[in-house]
Amino acid sequence: MRLLKSKRKAAPTAAQRRKGITLGPEQRDILISALLCTALIAAGFYWVQNIERPKALEKRIASVTSAVADHQRVLTQDILAQLRSRVSRQAQSPALKKALADQDKAAIANIEKGLQRAFPESVDSKILYVGPQGIADERSETERLRNNIEIDMMAKTLASKSLVIEAYRYEEQWLVSMTEAASTQGVVFVTLPASYFAKMLRNIAGSSVQNALIQTYKSRKDTVVNAGSQAYPQYEQSRKLSVPGWTLKVYPQSPLVQSLQVDGTLLWLVCALCVALVSASHAIFLLRSYRRPAADTVSAPAAVIETPYEPTLEESLESKLAANRRRDRESDETANPFVVTPTVPLPEVGERLSADDKNATAGDDTPPEPTDTGLAESAFRAYDIRGVADRDLSDATCLAIGKAIGSELLHRGQNKVLMGRDGRLSSPRIREQLVGGLLSTGIDIVDLGLVATPMLNFACRDLNIGNAVMITGSHSAPDYNGIKIVMDFSALSADDIQALRQRIERDDFAEGEGRLENDSIEQRYIDRIIGDVVVAETLRVVVDAGNGATANVAPPLFDELGCQVIPLFCEVDGRFPNRPPDPTVSDNLAALRAA
Repeated sequence: MRLLKSKRKAAPTAAQRRKGITLGPEQRDILISALLCTALIAAGFYWVQNIERPKALEKRIASVTSAVADHQRVLTQDILAQLRSRVSRQAQSPALKKALADQDKAAIANIEKGLQRAFPESVDSKILYVGPQGIADERSETERLRNNIEIDMMAKTLASKSLVIEAYRYEEQWLVSMTEAASTQGVVFVTLPASYFAKMLRNIAGSSVQNALIQTYKSRKDTVVNAGSQAYPQYEQSRKLSVPGWTLKVYPQSPLVQSLQVDGTLLWLVCALCVALVSASHAIFLLRSYRRPAADTVSAPAAVIETPYEPTLEESLESKLAANRRRDRESDETANPFVVTPTVPLPEVGERLSADDKNATAGDDTPPEPTDTGLAESAFRAYDIRGVADRDLSDATCLAIGKAIGSELLHRGQNKVLMGRDGRLSSPRIREQLVGGLLSTGIDIVDLGLVATPMLNFACRDLNIGNAVMITGSHSAPDYNGIKIVMDFSALSADDIQALRQRIERDDFAEGEGRLENDSIEQRYIDRIIGDVVVAETLRVVVDAGNGATANVAPPLFDELGCQVIPLFCEVDGRFPNRPPDPTVSDNLAALRAA
């Protein structure tokens, strides 16, 4: 009895067990360690969030803006080259040279009217006659010039025998004049408003950037086209243009900057998770420190108390993750999939080839039987009008096709059409004749320039203009070319194309006076894709453009998607010097496979 009594005295009493918990040296060390780890995690994440992320964002913005500026310069140079080419074609007209040599004022006046029709966007288009002593001795001609700058441009183009472009202020507005000598007896003078270039720069810029055009003369810098108010002027990029003294300035806009910013929510969630893990682990160590028995404690028999089972932290997390996965599977099974119904108004590579198409691809040079109107009937195919460019698509044929398309559009209640072309050598000539035919019927034209066929498809929807004419030889040999046609968002084929031929044979054409304007869809096409596609990791992408029309858009598109681009034959060349244009032939993709 004495022994049992002494043992009961040594056991801890209920009052002792109800005493408050005290912190020993081990517990204090655990708490201090938890506080230090939490402070270090918070400081590290704060440094990443407020110092490193802004620096990385600035580098991304500068890099992307630089790449966009290079692309904008290429587009601007292409448009300037088109304007130069249009002026040069007018200046080199044999009819103009003859009229100037004969000093035929009536003929020059008629040609001047044609020049005004060729440049409907201009504020002034004229032909100035140069007398034996130069332009100064022809007072009536000199008075047609606005100021000394235009007189100086006349002297420069006569001296250099090349096209001269300059911007200048006249009556509180900026004008851009282009002049080129037709001969020693006269020059072609075309003046465009700066608003024309402002619209062009806005169109190619899209929503990602804004462009400004600067002209430098000696030490003076003038803003010909203003980019407007800027939210990020510190990221401005400048690029020299081919016109002496002209500089393109590119400013990133909010959509571009916002697309490059990384949401910090995930970063702070990771921070909170790290703090939670540190806190949980230290809490476990703290609880275990209280459960260790003291060295001098005397053990006494005690009743076993059944306590509910408490899962560990790892088991709880695994249970929650499993429940989330089940919910995801159930939502995937009940969700309605997003179905995309593609609209492809213009057939392209991959369509079923007719017998005539197969002959074209194989290089069949057998001349077709011409009709009484000079048309090659075999060129009017199932999906397009196609043939040997210099044989089946002559200037007269293309002019008549343009008139037939315009007349048919008017018959269907339409008055506007989009136009695009590929990079074949014959495409500019065909485009000029089609434009002439369409304008003569009263149809307005929006010329998108050098584009790939899918870009013209996109433009129909984006600009809500359901009519389009695409000049492309598709996959045929370099000496071939063709015309694909869309009316009211549907591609013409079979009977509709034959109806155009019959209209030409009947000489059934409308008459009117249409307008020509230029636009660009390239940047909007890229913006639409990068706004819908996210590449999860950096991919190395080989782009074989085959010297075709995609050479200008495919590399910058994949670059903006964050890919590492390896370009092959990404220079537009209508001779196709590196490989034939047909990608369905395996041998034509040897370089792509090797890369």
